[in-house]
Amino acid sequence: MKKQVYTTLRQIALLFEALTVRQLLFNRFVILVVFALALSGSAQVYVSMNDSGTIEGQVVDQNGEPVEGAQVTVQELGIRNQYDGDTTTTDENGYYKFTGQTQLLEFRVRVTTEDAQTVERHHLYFQGQNTDINVVLDTEG
Repeated sequence: MKKQVYTTLRQIALLFEALTVRQLLFNRFVILVVFALALSGSAQVYVSMNDSGTIEGQVVDQNGEPVEGAQVTVQELGIRNQYDGDTTTTDENGYYKFTGQTQLLEFRVRVTTEDAQTVERHHLYFQGQNTDINVVLDTEG
């Protein structure tokens, strides 16, 4: 009788042990799925917070000094055409900013200074992505 009870208890213990392992494996799967969903959700939140189409940066000379009054133009580039762009000037700290550039995919940033020096940067980016473009001018000539 004792041996039969012992065997029955042993089988019940093995059954619970098997259920526990199954539950652990299931819980790991659930944790993995929840983690993947949370990661995807946080990536979407990040993108939605950074998709206003802002292009900004600073124009400096070779010594790192800001260039005030430089003309900065952002121009959309097409397959065959160059489209009219937006233009602004840098402030006293050399900063410029374009907002609402949500339709640009391929564009050029052109910086022209008072002494007619011109620097161009060609860029590709995701539609609506915010981006920083800093320009260093060659002041040596």
